[in-house]
Amino acid sequence: MIRTYGIISVITYPQSNEDEAIAVLAFMEGLSLLNKDWDNFIRTTLLHDDNDRYIYNIVYNALLYVSDNIARNVDNNNKKHVWRVFEHRPLGRAMSPSLVTATKIQ
Repeated sequence: MIRTYGIISVITYPQSNEDEAIAVLAFMEGLSLLNKDWDNFIRTTLLHDDNDRYIYNIVYNALLYVSDNIARNVDNNNKKHVWRVFEHRPLGRAMSPSLVTATKIQ
């Protein structure tokens, strides 16, 4: 688990593996929604047809694991985790590598 003010950084290469890039972006954005309706976000973002179920299952299970560990590893008075997530990508080049960072602020 990441400590408060810890950072996760991931570089994705959509041109090499678009499915991986989609999964990384969805997971990181899901982190920022852990205290809200993250499962609905993942469902509406990733499930457009049956071919998307593989990526959806990976991202959903990863976020569920993080969410379950939060509930297990913090006291009952403070079950809140807050993340700030940013995607850094060159403008005008949709398939260029992007850096995604998530900082745990609470």
